Amino acid sequence: MNYANRPLNVLVVDDSAVMRQVMTTVLSREPGLLVDTAAHPLIASGKMKQKRPDVIVLDIEMPFVDGLTFLQQIMADEPIPVLVCSALAKGGAETVMRALEYGAVDVVQKPAVGIQDFLYEQAVMLVDKVRGAAMARPKRRSAPVNADKRHTADAVLPARMRAPPRTRGCTTSTCRRSRRAAPDLAPSSRASPADAAEGSDTRRRRRASRKPRSALPRPTRTRKSAT
Repeated sequence: MNYANRPLNVLVVDDSAVMRQVMTTVLSREPGLLVDTAAHPLIASGKMKQKRPDVIVLDIEMPFVDGLTFLQQIMADEPIPVLVCSALAKGGAETVMRALEYGAVDVVQKPAVGIQDFLYEQAVMLVDKVRGAAMARPKRRSAPVNADKRHTADAVLPARMRAPPRTRGCTTSTCRRSRRAAPDLAPSSRASPADAAEGSDTRRRRRASRKPRSALPRPTRTRKSAT
């Protein structure tokens, strides 16, 4: 798209009021740049429906919707050049790679402190990156997926490695074979020879100490004669 005859519309999406103010001041000094801001992606979505921006300067860590998720939504619905500007990008190779993978044109690493001085000192670099991003042609990508979805072991292991379900009261031949093949992890209940001998002696002493019961005559039953 030829931007020679019209200014570039830049949308800055950042939850920091200081960041939005400094970005507006730095970019508005450059002729041919019109800057608008949004505190979070929900507000940015409404402004994008009213006026399509040419470049989006996007933060990563924001409330309601994080920057990477919003980046995926942009590339799935209507691809727009996105320049990621976040403190999380500093030293975070994984965050940078994910942002570029999701469709970001470039990544600017802003410091955690001294943001105003950094942006004023790097104003030329920031303007060049915004103009360079406007010339990009991002491609439409698939809808965002839930990367944090957790699976159980059954979803990861092959079917042959999964443990068979246990059924109470199983009497089939398969269950009996499984129980016979299963290793006996319980400690052995068989006593040692010394313990067995000691137990036998104790039982003999107990039997010898018992007094024999006196033989009592069994009562006899007399039948009544029928008269």
